[in-house]
Amino acid sequence: MSCGKQLKIIRCANNLKQYQVADALGISRSTYSSYEIGRRDVDLKILSQLSHFYKISMDCFFEDAYVESVNENDKYEGALEERFLSQLSSSEIDLIAKLRAMSDEDKEEIINLAASKVVSKP
Repeated sequence: MSCGKQLKIIRCANNLKQYQVADALGISRSTYSSYEIGRRDVDLKILSQLSHFYKISMDCFFEDAYVESVNENDKYEGALEERFLSQLSSSEIDLIAKLRAMSDEDKEEIINLAASKVVSKP
């Protein structure tokens, strides 16, 4: 079953690295990476393990599902809509995950820096 994009979205939403998820599943990082990039299909056993690991329904691994907040500490409220996330590039998803891990002060600094780099169109 192909659901690599969702795997990455869910992993990044939980501020996890590929090796951390792979270790939890008892597989190599390269095997997990091949699931995310779609080089290898994910079997039901792995999907079941991921479902338990993230404490989410297996439906969340498929394209039309909403990705709910999967962090035990409820860091993220609400749900992330797949349609919106599918428009983001991998680097944008990584940037969002890194931004979420920052302190509020650091976030504000990065947002101000980004705003100063945006060229306004008259």
